[in-house]
Amino acid sequence: MKTLLLALLLAPALLAQNSVAQSGDVTSDYTTTKVADGIWAFIAPEPKSALASGNSVAIAGDDGVLVVDTGMIPSLAKRMIDEIRAKTGKPVRYIVNTHWHNDHNMGNFVYRDAFPGVTILSTPFTREAMADFDAKILTGYQQRGMAMAEKLRAQLDSRKNTDGTPMTSEQLDAQRALVSDVEKAMPQFLTARMELPNVTFTDALTIHLGRREIQVRFLGRANTAGDAIVYVPDAKVLVTGDLLVAPIPFATGSYLPEWIAALKKLDAMDATSIVPGHGAVEHDEEHLHALTRLLESVVAQVQAAVNAGLTLEETRKRMDIRTYADALTQGIASRKRHFAEYFEEPAVANLYKQLKGEPTNESPFAQ
Repeated sequence: MKTLLLALLLAPALLAQNSVAQSGDVTSDYTTTKVADGIWAFIAPEPKSALASGNSVAIAGDDGVLVVDTGMIPSLAKRMIDEIRAKTGKPVRYIVNTHWHNDHNMGNFVYRDAFPGVTILSTPFTREAMADFDAKILTGYQQRGMAMAEKLRAQLDSRKNTDGTPMTSEQLDAQRALVSDVEKAMPQFLTARMELPNVTFTDALTIHLGRREIQVRFLGRANTAGDAIVYVPDAKVLVTGDLLVAPIPFATGSYLPEWIAALKKLDAMDATSIVPGHGAVEHDEEHLHALTRLLESVVAQVQAAVNAGLTLEETRKRMDIRTYADALTQGIASRKRHFAEYFEEPAVANLYKQLKGEPTNESPFAQ
């Protein structure tokens, strides 16, 4: 979710007009779901604003716990640690950061403080991106976050958009949600610090927590250039990171043909429970198949446009993925905006450039 996270810092006025208006408070809520024996998912709510937090998963073995992703909000990471201790009585020995987006790793330092010997794992690209992109974003939060909160509060009090027009009722609701989330989150970030992975892997590794085997794999570039997934064979539980997200996929720095290949590898795995990067635990492949079809449609249409010599703007105008958009957005206005802004527009632009042999860049600071 890199565009959301950076835009929250750099363009709060714009986000006030385009925030999600769904249920949930990502700064104080999550739902604990028992996925299988010794496995719990901490499911973040669908956010009300642009401030999101990824799901986290605790996998307990005989002699310790592995945690997949640590979320965005430090206070919630502390609460999850309390739950893990209460449920297992065992230390967290490993953390897997599935990718670099900071709504999945801002809690790392909280776990390091609680478990000084914890090993934090990721792919090399994820570590590099966290050290670069995420560190800069956190510095921005610490230097400008409180001032941003005050600016957003003043805009809410004025009940006007930046162009001077009155806010609609929908915009007011979105602005209230954004102000609430930012005012709750930014003070926590003032004392946060980047805690980087201290072990990286390139293709796959297997961790044994006593009798429980946990497989960590890199399936190729997909949502980012360094996505890791986690699979627990004895429980048939698959944790996907942002390879799979509900309700709306994000494609702000993605590689669609390789993403499709990664999804097909996921589909071939023997999983009865799937924990996506965002959204509820799933118990079939319906959503995975729907996302695969969506990506395949985008690739086919953009490839045809490139073959025909169309410009990017001409390609955008000829795209038709309304059937997929309608199924995912379910008529909710905020989801429609997110689908357009954070999936279709960047997916088409990145893929168009990639198919023409032009470089793309995941950096949220790239112009």
